[in-house]
Amino acid sequence: VRGAVARAAAPRPPAVAVAAAPGALALVERLVEEARLWRQAGSLGRYLGLLAATLDRLGMRVPLAADPVGATLLQAIDRLQEHLAGSRMALDLDEFRAFLAGHLEDLGTGSAGPSGAVVMTTLAATRLRRFDAALLIGAGAEHLPGRRGGTGLLAGVVRRELGLATDADRDRERMADVASLMVNAGATAATWRQRDGDEPRPLAPLLDRLCLVVALAGGPPLVAEMPAQWRAVPAAPNTIAAPGAPGRLPQRLSASGYQDLIDCPFRFFALHVLGLREREAPRARPDKRDLGLVLHRVLHEFHRLHPQAGTDPEADAQGLLAAIDGVLGPLLPQQPGLIAYRQRMRQLVAGYIGWLAADVAAGWHWRDGERALSQPLHAVRGAHGAGGPPVQIYGRLDRIDEHADGSRRILDYKARDAGVLRRAQRDPGEAIQLLFYGLLLDPPAARAAYLSLQPPKDLRDPLDGVATLVAAPEPFADNVAALAARLAGDLARVDAGAPLGANGAESVCRRCELHSLCRHGFAPAAAEGAEGADE
Repeated sequence: VRGAVARAAAPRPPAVAVAAAPGALALVERLVEEARLWRQAGSLGRYLGLLAATLDRLGMRVPLAADPVGATLLQAIDRLQEHLAGSRMALDLDEFRAFLAGHLEDLGTGSAGPSGAVVMTTLAATRLRRFDAALLIGAGAEHLPGRRGGTGLLAGVVRRELGLATDADRDRERMADVASLMVNAGATAATWRQRDGDEPRPLAPLLDRLCLVVALAGGPPLVAEMPAQWRAVPAAPNTIAAPGAPGRLPQRLSASGYQDLIDCPFRFFALHVLGLREREAPRARPDKRDLGLVLHRVLHEFHRLHPQAGTDPEADAQGLLAAIDGVLGPLLPQQPGLIAYRQRMRQLVAGYIGWLAADVAAGWHWRDGERALSQPLHAVRGAHGAGGPPVQIYGRLDRIDEHADGSRRILDYKARDAGVLRRAQRDPGEAIQLLFYGLLLDPPAARAAYLSLQPPKDLRDPLDGVATLVAAPEPFADNVAALAARLAGDLARVDAGAPLGANGAESVCRRCELHSLCRHGFAPAAAEGAEGADE
């Protein structure tokens, strides 16, 4: 967040950006410090003291005190702190929030208006009180009588036999509160949400029966449609977001970063120029990303310990099984869900060792793995970035093989179906990962391929379809050279201020986390015009 605020404040070096936005950065720092304090578990008394201190540190007391409802909230917090400041009841943050919400739910708030006191309160708090007028907000069936909660260990019949309150008793109590309010108020009106999308939402049963009785008695209808309030809004057609980033090229660019620029320039702008990132939520169970990480670690560990593997299938299989247990064994106590991935990895052993033996027989041998490489890209900065350092392209190669004739090959492990990978390789200009890796290796590789690793299609044949090579488009060297020229040209245009429009295909938009930011798809006319211009 700090970096995003600094970069959004000024497109110049970080020191200038920090000086240009001291207020915003200071606020972010205060919020980060407050969040750090709230993440620490504690007691009820500690949380109440922290709440009061947070209001003071963030300067919230004065604006809250100026608002009638805010003043009531401050009074409630002060009373809680006065009575419970020394409480040592252990709570986590969620439990404290539930406690505070439950207390405030029953708290009546009032303000002095021009015509007397206006009180906002709960239905139960209106008992035995008189009002000049009353407005029931949310008088739909889902609120009156409301959703029924569970009855705990005792069924409704048992509760009735024991003389305990049942759901029917609670419904009658709430309906009696409504009837009492209507009798004791000079005038009563109710509002409710009539529709939820295309679905109608009913009025509360008591009020619905009242409307029926009045209609049968010949009285006027009680339900009135609110007249629509029309406003004239000037036409303002939406346009697709297309910001520029002159002189703001990222200093380093990976294959996935350049793929973002190809898929959708606005995605590249948001992720790699502004540095926006979606916070990753904790995952309760492992997913395909964990499978990919485990697969890479296991194969790298196996080949690191057995660099000459491929000539003794039985020994190689034992070595690969040992690598699987060595990588996953320490992880299972913390992530028991990985046990399924351990079993899946074991299903790959026979097929992978069989493929490896055939690959070695063809003259290929493992030479290195998980190698981090980078190369400078010169002559891509225009007038805005003149004199700046070259953009560094970087990546981590899963595996580098060497042939008996001295040529080299790049392999990238994938836990995806070979057919999907093969279809993605039909157009060298769309899926550029393997070609991008070809830019990193010096001297260059003669070829590159994905190695698709899937469980056997038939468990009776452990070699069936486990390991499949999906080669990069040929001729590989020519395609790598074409990508280098294209990459330099694209970055030079970005550096010169070319618009970075949101023009991603639907398949890209479905997996993109920036929908609400780019608004792509909400301006069909503009989108059609942009596509026509590209064509």
